[in-house]
Amino acid sequence: MVAAAQKTPTKDQVLSWARDKGKESLMLNWKPVWKDRQTGEIVNFAEIGDHDELIRTSQRFEAQYLNEIAELRRDFVLKNLESLGYEESVRIFERELCKKDPYYLGKYVLGYDKAVFHLHYFMANSMANLPPGYRGLREFPRDSYKSTFMVITYVINAIINDPNVRILLKSNKVANAGNKLIEAKNHFLRNERFRELFPEHAPRKVAEHGSGIKWDTPAKTAPQNEGTLNAAGVGSSQTSQHYDIIIGDDFWDQKSVKSPEVMSKCRGEMAEIEYLLAAPPKGRIIFIGTRFSYDDPSTDL
Repeated sequence: MVAAAQKTPTKDQVLSWARDKGKESLMLNWKPVWKDRQTGEIVNFAEIGDHDELIRTSQRFEAQYLNEIAELRRDFVLKNLESLGYEESVRIFERELCKKDPYYLGKYVLGYDKAVFHLHYFMANSMANLPPGYRGLREFPRDSYKSTFMVITYVINAIINDPNVRILLKSNKVANAGNKLIEAKNHFLRNERFRELFPEHAPRKVAEHGSGIKWDTPAKTAPQNEGTLNAAGVGSSQTSQHYDIIIGDDFWDQKSVKSPEVMSKCRGEMAEIEYLLAAPPKGRIIFIGTRFSYDDPSTDL
């Protein structure tokens, strides 16, 4: 087979569990379940009550997960070694894996190595392959790395799959949304492993560094006013701006839920946020946060 025909791995060659939910589905009704590759047993992490057992099981299954990736990588490299060479074969495999598996991208390429398999694999993959028109709510406790995998990793995954995507990060304060934008952008600026895998997205000029509220990938080709990543706070206006993905990350916090005025503002923006989508039937909106009060805006969602 000629080299040109080998450039893009097939589904059989690259791990794509997040998009291929067939007979070995790993997320059944949003439950954190895993099929033991040795025994065939389906294990539900949520049913393991003993902490030490949970950690042992989590580590054992992450080892299985990594072993499967290693086998797929080896097979792909062997099939393409003559036409592409070793380094290029590995690079192409890793690129496609990052596009299809957000957990691998987040933990093993972006470097969020505090992630644990029994939580963050499923957290990350709950954001994978969201259908057009998707509307969703994710709520987790504070310090559970929810923004790490469902905001930072998610937007990076979206960008490497579509360089022309327009994403709005909207938080209770523009500074908080800007911090998430900067963290995501810094992987394109400074994460050497990521930059080697995706050089087309790696800024080379100071002018391509953007700001704390807007950034464009150098791979962007569409003529559009909106940035690849955009940050805004509740109460700020995005006049004439239209997006493909809107992430409402921490629209409220532990302090703001005590203010009826602030909560009223949050609810108003939540009700109008669809108007910021370029195409509401296709655009995606995901709210991510923590439940601080029984009557917080989560009830509206």
